[in-house]
Amino acid sequence: MPKMLNKSVAFAAALALGLVATAPLYADAVIKHFAVSSSTPKAESTVGEVHAIQLTFTQVPKEEGRLIRLTNPQGQQVRVSGVQMDAERVMSARIQAGSLVDGTYTVNWRGAGDDGHFSTGEYTFTLQATEATR
Repeated sequence: MPKMLNKSVAFAAALALGLVATAPLYADAVIKHFAVSSSTPKAESTVGEVHAIQLTFTQVPKEEGRLIRLTNPQGQQVRVSGVQMDAERVMSARIQAGSLVDGTYTVNWRGAGDDGHFSTGEYTFTLQATEATR
């Protein structure tokens, strides 16, 4: 019985060591994956006004297939200007002034990074305009 226990312990130790040794490789792959690193308005935030959607990515988005779509609280698409690159990794779309009402909005995005594969995502924010911003 002790020999079997020693082999099990040795196997478990080798497996744990292998996982620890390869963890940086997986972490590096996750960091390099194309994704949104920050947004304006921020995800799950409440804002008093919004004039544009701005997304910063972990990689430079490829030109083809870039998309930012905004949906209002009633589920209707809000008209935004054409998607453009404001900086190397920052994609934005302007929103027509006065076209938003209070409520929760959904931002959908699509883009492709270094590997050429498209990624998509979405987040919400809430608009709660104050009298000063109306």
